[in-house]
Amino acid sequence: MRFICTNEHGPEEEREPAFPAFSAFSWVICRRPSDGKVLLCHEPAAIAGGKPNYWFPAGRVDEGETFLMAGERETLEEAGVKAKVKGVLVFKLGGGLVPRVVLYAEPFEDQ
Repeated sequence: MRFICTNEHGPEEEREPAFPAFSAFSWVICRRPSDGKVLLCHEPAAIAGGKPNYWFPAGRVDEGETFLMAGERETLEEAGVKAKVKGVLVFKLGGGLVPRVVLYAEPFEDQ
């Protein structure tokens, strides 16, 4: 059986970026300064293994991206919120020494 990579379908500008040779992940804690509320993304049951859930925006750092760029991109992609990373909360190495960074961000224009 042959599996076709989704990166081979559709217009090139709409394809997912290629997997980087080195995996790394960014999580974002996005807090609105005006009231201290924190952004969570709703994940429907169909995606979350049968039970809906809420998560912080997070994802893989794409090739050519920094942790900060990935965090800001994931916040916009997953929550529709444009945010600016203000700092690093946690840096850790996961299984297989995969770097994972938790970033602190704030939304633009108090979204």
